Amino acid sequence: MRKEFTKQMSGVGNIIFVRDSRNKKIKLSIKPFQGIRVSFPFHIKLTQVENFILQHKSAIISALEKMRDYEKQQQEQQDLNVKKINLKITTNFLTNRLEELALIHNFNFNRVTFRNQKTRWGSCSTKNNISLNLQIYLLPKHLQDYILLHELLHTKVKNHSQTYWDAFEQILPNAKKHNAEIMKYHLQKCEFV
Repeated sequence: MRKEFTKQMSGVGNIIFVRDSRNKKIKLSIKPFQGIRVSFPFHIKLTQVENFILQHKSAIISALEKMRDYEKQQQEQQDLNVKKINLKITTNFLTNRLEELALIHNFNFNRVTFRNQKTRWGSCSTKNNISLNLQIYLLPKHLQDYILLHELLHTKVKNHSQTYWDAFEQILPNAKKHNAEIMKYHLQKCEFV
């Protein structure tokens, strides 16, 4: 069981609190572009968690400063990396590769659409319509294939259950390794012409 909420703490900022039955103790993490997250078991009172945060306030503030510097550097780099991409070439390339992978692995989808999204690489609807982020084109080939196969597999398995990941491993060994690798890529501001 799990319960999540966000709370503002004076001098620290917004914190995501996660009560999780799997936790045995208080865990605090600070991640770029995600912020502060503290998870804890149900038997620990919220006031105890807040006291824990206050006890570690100076370390948290120091880590936040480093994280904000890192986020700023990443944003500046992304702003420098604004790319102009030919829309027709991109959509033709991704459509052809999607159709090729569907044929190789015996998947069927209805149609494919493209967007320049800020938060998602792709999705698959209940009607097996696939939506792809144009920025997939900027990724290395093995990660392009990973995303395309990820969405194609959703035409048969509509969730991310263990069944899904077991099937994905059959199609693409080390699929979870690819999943971890894709997390390192941030969506960029791109101009499609």
